[in-house]
Amino acid sequence: SISQKLGLEKLSKIKIVGKDEVGNSLYGQVVLGKGVASSLDEQLMKEARKA
Repeated sequence: SISQKLGLEKLSKIKIVGKDEVGNSLYGQVVLGKGVASSLDEQLMKEARKA
């Protein structure tokens, strides 16, 4: 399985998300070609502040 190939160290750093989370994320909006409500620069700044 994938978890065995990755090992416990790498597996602990992975977060599995569903389609809704991807579609609502900035990354998902850019990759899927959906419109972004505000400018891309503003969205990137907001996401950077969260990190």
